[in-house]
Amino acid sequence: MKKRNLNLLFQVLLITLALQFYSVKEFCQNGSTLDVLSQNGQQETLYPHLIGKIKIGITYYVHVANNYAYVSNNYGLVIIDIHNPSRPKKVSTIKVEGGVFGVKVRNDLAYIATDDSHEFLIADVSDPKNPVIIGRYQAEDELWKVRLDGDFAYVVSLNEGLLIFDIQDPTNPILVSQFNEGSNSTGVAIDGDIAYLSDNVYGLHVLNISNKSAPHEIAFLAENYGAFDIEVHGDLLYMACYSFGIKIVNVTNPLYPYVIDTLGNYELKRSRALSGDLNYVYLVEMEKGVKLLNVTDPTNIYELSTYTDSRPVSCYYDGIYVYITNSKAKLSFQIVEFTTEPPSFNYQNLWYILLILPILVLIPMIIVKKKKNS
Repeated sequence: MKKRNLNLLFQVLLITLALQFYSVKEFCQNGSTLDVLSQNGQQETLYPHLIGKIKIGITYYVHVANNYAYVSNNYGLVIIDIHNPSRPKKVSTIKVEGGVFGVKVRNDLAYIATDDSHEFLIADVSDPKNPVIIGRYQAEDELWKVRLDGDFAYVVSLNEGLLIFDIQDPTNPILVSQFNEGSNSTGVAIDGDIAYLSDNVYGLHVLNISNKSAPHEIAFLAENYGAFDIEVHGDLLYMACYSFGIKIVNVTNPLYPYVIDTLGNYELKRSRALSGDLNYVYLVEMEKGVKLLNVTDPTNIYELSTYTDSRPVSCYYDGIYVYITNSKAKLSFQIVEFTTEPPSFNYQNLWYILLILPILVLIPMIIVKKKKNS
């Protein structure tokens, strides 16, 4: 009997130590898992680091301005102080029935696309602790995304297409025109007198918007099923496609756009958002994480690394950090930085482990002793 109890105790200790080792390994990863890639002769080695996080429920889109993050969720628009990215703090919420999707902030004004309420809202956020809605427009369907250019706001509606608003008077946004092909519009990018409108059924519409009251199509790029998000940087357009990963499109001549390179095809499914510049693009792949891509050579794009401790919906890159929204409430809103520094050991968590370990060892010993006495 005594030998059996000792064997039992030994087995429990082994299991406990194995679990603690696994926990230490996870803590060392600093909240992420990563396989570093080095391709095409490139020696870049970048690691994702979770800098800060905050729980505000399921989140959708984010825009960063003046050290504040404006994050949409099912309750409205949450304003988060990120002066210290490692300790983001919620300062206020603009409550909107049915929730908010898209948001852009400029000159202390937040331009908001709502879901169930079908409203385009403009809020004064000069005092982030006390934001005030000062203008609104009632649309007929849910609104998804917002882009700003000069005195105009370009708002995407899934079923209404592209709505162009005159926002010279933010208290009274005026709808000046609408472009709708009767399909599923998902994203918009503006470059001077050209607007690019993504359609997740048919492809990419190229519009001439020199006359804001009469936008008209001048080109169309087909075979881009699932196009969800787009950005323009110089003569390049980046397109996140739900079924095709990412495509880079040459738009030097908007009349004749063409695809330069594609990364993913059917391997990168559920790609639906991106943010980047002429060197790097952060691609959101739902349920798998945020991929960092090198696009320095647009004819040869490749993956550098991936942040996988997320279930992302969208992201925003400000040149240093990547701000990630998530479809899981426990992940909610994350701030991540990709650097050349490997993940460091989290000694604070080690102290917790060292405190718990003796307790887990003592419990089976007490049980054995009680059985022996009985």
